[in-house]
Amino acid sequence: MRRVFRALCLILPLALGACATQQATTSSNPKSGRPAAGNVLSGAAASKTPATNTAKSAKAAKAEKAAAAKAAAEERAAAAKAAAAERAAAAKAAAEAKAEAARIAAAEKAAAAKAAAAARAEAAARAEAAQKAELERAAAAARAESVARAVAKARAEATAKAEANARAEAAARVEAEKAAAAAKAEAAAKAEAAARAEATAKAEAAARANAEARAVAAARSEAAARAAAAAKAATPEPTVPARTAESVAVASPASSDAPTVTAALAAPAEPAAPETRRDYAVGGGDVLRISVYQSPDLSLDARVSESGTISYPLLGQVSVGGQSISQVEATIANGLRNGNFLKQPQVAVLLMEVRSNQVSVLGMANRPGRYPIEVNGMLLSELLALAGGVAAGGSEIVTLSGIRNGKQFRQRVDINALFTNGAQNGNPMVRNGDTLYIDRLPNVYIYGEVQRPGPIPLSPDMTLMQAVASGGGLTQRGTERGMRVHRRDPSGEIQVLKPSMDDVLRPGDVVYVRESLF
Repeated sequence: MRRVFRALCLILPLALGACATQQATTSSNPKSGRPAAGNVLSGAAASKTPATNTAKSAKAAKAEKAAAAKAAAEERAAAAKAAAAERAAAAKAAAEAKAEAARIAAAEKAAAAKAAAAARAEAAARAEAAQKAELERAAAAARAESVARAVAKARAEATAKAEANARAEAAARVEAEKAAAAAKAEAAAKAEAAARAEATAKAEAAARANAEARAVAAARSEAAARAAAAAKAATPEPTVPARTAESVAVASPASSDAPTVTAALAAPAEPAAPETRRDYAVGGGDVLRISVYQSPDLSLDARVSESGTISYPLLGQVSVGGQSISQVEATIANGLRNGNFLKQPQVAVLLMEVRSNQVSVLGMANRPGRYPIEVNGMLLSELLALAGGVAAGGSEIVTLSGIRNGKQFRQRVDINALFTNGAQNGNPMVRNGDTLYIDRLPNVYIYGEVQRPGPIPLSPDMTLMQAVASGGGLTQRGTERGMRVHRRDPSGEIQVLKPSMDDVLRPGDVVYVRESLF
């Protein structure tokens, strides 16, 4: 467009200049068809010349007129030719300018078309490259998704297998616990029945002994009365009255040791309790037989509640928990004396049943439950023998807990070391209220290309080879190179390890055996 504009600017001034030149020539040329004003005046003046010159003048005028006409015609022809030449030149210049402008426009149009074609080609190339990149990304995403699906499927299968194994294990554990609970309930029922039968037999024997003691006491009283009457008849002088049992009871000093005398009088047929029972600390569940001399209404059997109290006539709730037998006798005697119920009560207490001095055996024992122990305690090995030892699947490390010197006590005992090394310092004494817990062996889980996938009890220092052997070994498609151990680190993250066959496994490890591709 710039080139067209420049050509027009060059051509237009030339055309305008040619037109101006033709106009000036036409107006100033004396040979033109229009005579000048001076020539007309000259003719007018010449007409006034004398007649002699008229013919000559007319002829000259005619010749001059003819010459002027010829000159004017030539001039007009020259002017027309010049004008035609100028018009032709102007037309040629305009045509050239138009041609140049058309050429320039065509060149620019071709350049624009070429640029547009190049732009379209570049855009097409970019679009093709973008489409190719998009296809590559889609293919990569599809591959990643397929890999993720395969991994998720493998994990889901592993999780499903582990959950199925866990459910089976839980069901087996529940069944075992139900069986143990049923056995425990049956044993408790049998023990309760035996205890009731024993208590009934003891009560009947005590009743017979009390009846016999009362008969003997009555016979002795009657004999003493007869002897006193005979002595009185033989001796007429008044003497000091005979001291009866009641007067002896009134005159005896108030002390906590006095009940031992009245106990023999009140129940002579009752066997003496061992010294360990006299020092025994009364606790919840114990049964005490309380006898008060010459007060049968205050003699009864009382069971100590879990809070350490008994219900006693006239006194209500009496706290006896943690007291010895002698202290219980003194507590009841002081209550009767301070309440003005008896002046000098003589109280005897017997320990009929021992229920508070017990320990509990929990967990993986062959016979879990509560077991009575002697007042002086027993060894942990003896308690294990009572409970039938450690059941299958139980840990070899047991935990003994209780209270020592008013503080919580907890000790872990290695049974293997206890029985193989004979270390008696590792065989602690079991005391009242202790609890012995036998934990289940920790498990490792193995799945994949093994014969028997599932949980395996983890024995101490078990290696990967031993775990695989416990699972029945590898299948035909299994390979040692494809073994992986999934282990949880202290932060809770799962680590995937590539172990050797001699590596020691840890509780909770998950062993996965991959399928061999070749």
